[in-house]
Amino acid sequence: RGGGIPIIGVLLQKSCANRIDVNVLMAAQLMVEMATSMNRDQRLLSQIYHSILFDFRIWSKSEFHVQIGHIQYLSTLIKEDRKYFRRRFGVQFFLDVIRQHYTSCSSLSEDAHPIFSFILSAVDSPINTPYFLRR
Repeated sequence: RGGGIPIIGVLLQKSCANRIDVNVLMAAQLMVEMATSMNRDQRLLSQIYHSILFDFRIWSKSEFHVQIGHIQYLSTLIKEDRKYFRRRFGVQFFLDVIRQHYTSCSSLSEDAHPIFSFILSAVDSPINTPYFLRR
């Protein structure tokens, strides 16, 4: 009962890097749209966010263009409901993501700097005021 979304997240974590592609990202976006349109149960949407979209163990191993698309989608979600994401994740979460998933020797590449920038832009507004700090 209630374990479907976390199980999908674990399966995605264990899948090969080449399996995490644009189709997986689009499927995750469709799941968010479906859960949002149902409006009855916020737990489903929360599980999708926690177990799939904000689980960078899944997305950090994907190809560069998928990572960028994923972070752009997260940025869009954050802009739509700043208070929810500030309460649920916060800026420290994104700083920890950078430290854990994008600063190891294996992931440091020419693509690493743009990924840092995109992650930080997910929490920064165009005027450099963090979304999570604006009221």
